[in-house]
Amino acid sequence: MYWRDLLEDEIIQEKLFYLVAGEFMGASAKRGRTYSWLFDHLADAFGETSPRSFLTALQRAASHGPPPADTAIDHNGIRAGVQVASEIRVAQLKEDYDWITEVLQALEGLEVPCDPAAFKGRWKERLTVERIEDESGSANKLLPLELERRKSDPEGSLLVALSNIGVVEFRNETRINMPDIFRVAAGIKRRGGIRPPDVNRRR
Repeated sequence: MYWRDLLEDEIIQEKLFYLVAGEFMGASAKRGRTYSWLFDHLADAFGETSPRSFLTALQRAASHGPPPADTAIDHNGIRAGVQVASEIRVAQLKEDYDWITEVLQALEGLEVPCDPAAFKGRWKERLTVERIEDESGSANKLLPLELERRKSDPEGSLLVALSNIGVVEFRNETRINMPDIFRVAAGIKRRGGIRPPDVNRRR
């Protein structure tokens, strides 16, 4: 095997990953295979995974205990790794988008997939638009461009802004989803999905 094969051949990569992590996200293929599962849960709404998220997840998986008997990491460690990677990915978002903290905090406890009205209703109830506008005025922080362009529907503009940066995806007109890489750290639920970390740990 040449190093170029390892870099370019996904079949070889997958086989090697199974040697490191085991093949399944549980006792059988029912819960998915580790190689594809990890990328699926680290990807944003555009299907892209950042190298930092991948490395963070593996690093956390390697330190998760108790250690597996036959592999370097296992499905329990991988799940814990996605939790940590989600926290770091959301922290990265905050560096580029000043408004993201208020927007995501207001959604904590909701369950996806859901109707877009659930997001918009929560933002309206918690005066999220007013809060980020106040913060932008007092601290010279930037507002979402979508919000500045569509003032007639501010909550709808926030949804469009999240979609444009890959934080939410519209499945159809009545259903939206948030990928796990953002959902977990934001404290948003999904039936059968990775549980958000403990509230005290996040804060």
